[in-house]
Amino acid sequence: MGYLTLSIALFGVAATLYKDHGLSFTVVSFVIVELTLIAGAVCFVFALMDEKYGAVASDPNMWLNKGTIDGDETVLPRMLAYVTYYHQERIDISIESNNAKATHIRRGILLGVATPIISGLLLLLLPVERRLNALLH
Repeated sequence: MGYLTLSIALFGVAATLYKDHGLSFTVVSFVIVELTLIAGAVCFVFALMDEKYGAVASDPNMWLNKGTIDGDETVLPRMLAYVTYYHQERIDISIESNNAKATHIRRGILLGVATPIISGLLLLLLPVERRLNALLH
C-alpha cells in the first residue's frame, strides 16, 4: 500500500504544479516517479494472484486398495517409486509458480528502490530546465 499511497501523493503534487505552472519538466518528473511506483505495485499484485500448484499429497485410492496395501514385500518399494514419480510433476509445477511469484516480488522491490534514484536524477536536471527556459524566453 505504501507504493500506491506515495504515488497518489506524487499525483497530487504533479496536478498542483500543472494547475499553477502548466506542463513542465517538473510535472513530467513527478509523473515518471509516480508511474514507477505504480508499476512496482502492479508487480506485487501479480505476485499475489493465484498460480497453478501441484497437490502435496496423493489420492488415497492410489495405495489404499487390495494388492497394494496387503501385497508382498515388493509392492511397497514399487508403490513408493510410483508416488515419487507421480509427485515430481506436481513439485515442478509448484516450483515454477513460486519462481514466478518471486520474480514479480523482486521486480516490485527493484522498482521501489529505483524510485528515489530516478527522482534524484530528475531533480538534478531541474536546474538545466530552468536555464534552458531562461535562454528560450
